[in-house]
Amino acid sequence: MSKTIEIDGIEYVPKGSETAESFEDYLQDIHADQYQGLDDEMPEEFINWLEYSDVNDIIEHAQKYADSLEKISASEALFGFCGWLTTSNEKTVMSATDDAAIVADLIKEFMDANDIPNTRKCFPDNVVHPKLDLFEMMGLESPNLDSLTIRK
Repeated sequence: MSKTIEIDGIEYVPKGSETAESFEDYLQDIHADQYQGLDDEMPEEFINWLEYSDVNDIIEHAQKYADSLEKISASEALFGFCGWLTTSNEKTVMSATDDAAIVADLIKEFMDANDIPNTRKCFPDNVVHPKLDLFEMMGLESPNLDSLTIRK
């Protein structure tokens, strides 16, 4: 999920995995979204755009860019949460047969600590779960279940 930053009613998606690599890249993204000329002239027009931009607009862009760096990305949240769990002295067991309440409580605690918003209305329909093949994980060949005969 990419972060978007709204400026003057237009949403911008910064370059890179979650944010632009630099403030200059961020400004280039904003300029590119507004630019209507030829691609060959774009670098020079970017410099002109910067020179003629109102200093208050540049300050606003800088603040919005800085704000975007402070927010945690989805991948940072996943790795951070798992890293936090692995540093705990207590075991956290997760499976289809175990009570998930403790895990839900830990997720909520991590979300609160990192100012991560709650799930959206489209959850869980927007989540794709990878196929879990226990045979493959154990280095075994998966049986062909279609060829099995069930005896009573």
